[in-house]
Amino acid sequence: MSQLLDVLFDDLRSCKNKVNRLLGAGILFALIAHFYVIEPYFEYKEQEPKLKKSLEEKKFQFDQLTGQSERMINLGQNIRTSQANIENKIKSFPQHLREILSDLWNVFHSDSSSNTSGQSTHAQRSAPVQQSIDTQQLFANMPPNVQQSVSVKIGEFFLPSDITTFNDGVHWYIETWFHEVLSDIRKEIEEPIMQAKITSDMVGDIDLQKITQQGIMDIQRYIDRVEKENPNFWKSYSGPMGKVDVAQELRHEVKKSFGLLTEKTDVLVGRLKEAVRAQKEELDKMNNDMTKLQEGKDKLDSRLSSLESPFGRIPAELPDLIKVFPILMAGLLVSVTTTLQKNNSLYISFREEFRKNNSEIDYKNFQRQADCWFLPPYTSIFQPFVLGFCIAIIAGVFVRASLLVVSEPSLFTSLTGEPVTIRKNLFLCAYIMSGIVIIGCLWLIGKISMKRV
Repeated sequence: MSQLLDVLFDDLRSCKNKVNRLLGAGILFALIAHFYVIEPYFEYKEQEPKLKKSLEEKKFQFDQLTGQSERMINLGQNIRTSQANIENKIKSFPQHLREILSDLWNVFHSDSSSNTSGQSTHAQRSAPVQQSIDTQQLFANMPPNVQQSVSVKIGEFFLPSDITTFNDGVHWYIETWFHEVLSDIRKEIEEPIMQAKITSDMVGDIDLQKITQQGIMDIQRYIDRVEKENPNFWKSYSGPMGKVDVAQELRHEVKKSFGLLTEKTDVLVGRLKEAVRAQKEELDKMNNDMTKLQEGKDKLDSRLSSLESPFGRIPAELPDLIKVFPILMAGLLVSVTTTLQKNNSLYISFREEFRKNNSEIDYKNFQRQADCWFLPPYTSIFQPFVLGFCIAIIAGVFVRASLLVVSEPSLFTSLTGEPVTIRKNLFLCAYIMSGIVIIGCLWLIGKISMKRV
């Protein structure tokens, strides 16, 4: 009999140690694995799509701003080049006009002037024209027979048929030449600015189109003012002083109007460069956040390799562990329950055998030696509460982990990223069965704890 008691006592003590180890190591594993690996993983998974979306938006904005900045730099260079060409053209206008005056004089006072006049009269009868219209366009729209009759070319323009005197020819050429300058300004400066599609949120209060249109209006007003102050200026055009003064003032008007355009373009380019720089900094910051996020996910793998469950090392990758983790918690609770039940049976058997052959004093000594804090009779009210708290932790971690896994679709996808419904349903069934098993374990543990000796 003494030998039987020794065997029972050794088994009881071994089983008691196993329960303590399962509860201690199991709860430690459950808490560390859940809050050190599982929860951070799902936090990263929640942040990842938001960060990726923000990163894609910032990249798009950055590419857009970069393209706008490059277009504005090219636009600014083109504006400066066009402005310089127009200024040079106006600067050389006095000398150019001196040559044109000679050509006009030859047309109207040469021996062939009478023929030209006849041709002009014939053209005037066939197709009346307006002096303000661009003569090149007018000539191109004329019928072939009229084009043949109007064949006199002065500089770059064809002489209209209604110009029959030298004074009218001078006035016509001056007006046509300046219309051509304004056309160049519109084509080389105004239209590129309109095509650049510059929005107010990009450049603030800078309106390049308004500045360009204002410059054209200023030049047109100056030409009108010259004619208003001296209606006979172009007709009586002679000597270098008058035309030089007009040309210089006109150059000043162009430089004043379009110098402001160049200045504002430079400011606009500077603002766009600053916007690109700020966007680049924000993009770099988001790239850094994405790198840190990936590094954090990689650290979870290293944390996983350092974890050891009550059942030993877990040879699984991070996503596999996360899916299996709730089942591990159910298995842990089953192990605790079966060991607890075995410990309870050994305790009852050992107590009954000890009572048969020993006195009451020896029995009290037995209770001190074989006491199990997790089995009744409890010496303190805190003992069942501690046991219940430990079991509740394991069950709570199971529920939380199951809900997290089921709510994450990316855990149940194929290598191509397509969802695999069968795999998800299998794990869902496994979690449901594990939940039923856990409920049974809780009932059995409660039954053991409530039993009175």
